[in-house]
Amino acid sequence: MHQDKRDQSREPVVAFRPLDNIAVHLAQLSSAAGIDDCWNKRWREVSEVLHFLPDLARFTAAAGDSLQDSPSFHAALQKTNMARTADVQSPSEATAYSKVCNSWNSWPLTAKVCFLFTPAQLLACIYACAWYEVGPMIKGSKEDELEIFSMARNALIIPMALISLVAMYHVVEMCSAKPRHRALIISRVSMFIFMVKMTYYTLLSRGYGLAFQNQRCYDLRPIYGTRYAGWTFAVPTIVFMNLYPLMDEHRLIDVLIRLFPQLAASLTYCWAAGLGCILYDPWMGWFLCILACVAYLAIIVDEIAFVGEYISTTSQPVLKGISIGIKEVMFVLYTLVYLLGNWGFMSSYAVQAFYSATDIGHIAVMSSLLFLYWNVDDVKRSGKPDHQD
Repeated sequence: MHQDKRDQSREPVVAFRPLDNIAVHLAQLSSAAGIDDCWNKRWREVSEVLHFLPDLARFTAAAGDSLQDSPSFHAALQKTNMARTADVQSPSEATAYSKVCNSWNSWPLTAKVCFLFTPAQLLACIYACAWYEVGPMIKGSKEDELEIFSMARNALIIPMALISLVAMYHVVEMCSAKPRHRALIISRVSMFIFMVKMTYYTLLSRGYGLAFQNQRCYDLRPIYGTRYAGWTFAVPTIVFMNLYPLMDEHRLIDVLIRLFPQLAASLTYCWAAGLGCILYDPWMGWFLCILACVAYLAIIVDEIAFVGEYISTTSQPVLKGISIGIKEVMFVLYTLVYLLGNWGFMSSYAVQAFYSATDIGHIAVMSSLLFLYWNVDDVKRSGKPDHQD
């Protein structure tokens, strides 16, 4: 009984409908403020405007036809389209971008294999630094080796005097009416490589060699981190100096794309070769050393394919072939001296003396050969346009 009383006391539930309430309020407001009359008046005005729209459309079509027939309209439209196209992307930029994106497809098999050694060496070096311990540093340097570095720095003063002449030649060539862009590139590269050599030989001669104990040698001789840091910049630059002239009919971007596998692999094998000598763990150390040597063999194979592809179409192939042969002989000797030093067949003094003497002589010979055949070649090709890179 009490339950029935509670049910009777409850009020009926009414559903809440906000849209119905809003409609009711709007109807009340419209009847109160006379909105219906105002709405009818506005509708009549809109109807009068719509009555004139067909005449306006016919007038606009006639004006558009007469405007399209005028030559000035077509000229202005063409200029506008050209400006928009230039703002989006120029044809040369689009071509360069597409070449960079499609570089993997344009490389031969030797270049692809050579490039794969770059991430392999890079990942191996990162893994070794993260999980393996590096040997101790050596405080100071040996006196006899410091004398070698001082002699090399002093010997570089003579080529540095020539670099000032190269710099003046560069300025004169830039200011000429028709600058030879290939010669400008070679002069810039020559100045850069000499500055790199002068920098790290000055640091070595002042005792900033970052010497570590070479764990792959029986006598724990010093291995200089400063030298390998300098080689990181010097070796790819030498590769570019040596092979760029073979593609004398191509733009600089094309040369860099084709040589990028060799440049990247040569940069990373300097890291792998140096790090492999200072790790305590012999297995990981020798793995990095052998990986660097195999990467160098891959670079040689790709270089042979590169030379075979472009030597028949370049100018002065004999002189350029001799230059490439000199560089390759020196690099093979570098690798042999590196391995013989680690195996104990050469003393530390002999290794550092060989590196210092060949660094200076090789760079001087390379720069001289480059300027020799490039200037002679430009005289023969004076009637042909030079590429602006």
